[in-house]
Amino acid sequence: MIIKYNTNHISPNNAGIGELSLMTFLWCSFAPIEAEVTFLPVFTPNEKLFAKAQPGQEKWEVFAQAVREAMSEYSGFPLNEHTYQDLKDYWELAGCKKAGHVQKPKSA
Repeated sequence: MIIKYNTNHISPNNAGIGELSLMTFLWCSFAPIEAEVTFLPVFTPNEKLFAKAQPGQEKWEVFAQAVREAMSEYSGFPLNEHTYQDLKDYWELAGCKKAGHVQKPKSA
């Protein structure tokens, strides 16, 4: 499933605002916010897909890359090569806290 938000006011992926604050702002906003939902067909991997794997690459990595490429193709968004660790590092550098995580006070 791919969800595209159509709004000119604020991006739901804005990293500078906490999730709860962002959702509160979006719900209280008088501006119309539309979302386009696309349901993709079920993706079933086969051995031909796994034959294209790079040496040392596991099946789940090949599957994940194929799903990412399909989502990119259907949505029109370019592929992003950032890892989850890159995202965590970004959040830490930005000083933002994520949902379910308590930000530790910085030592002097």
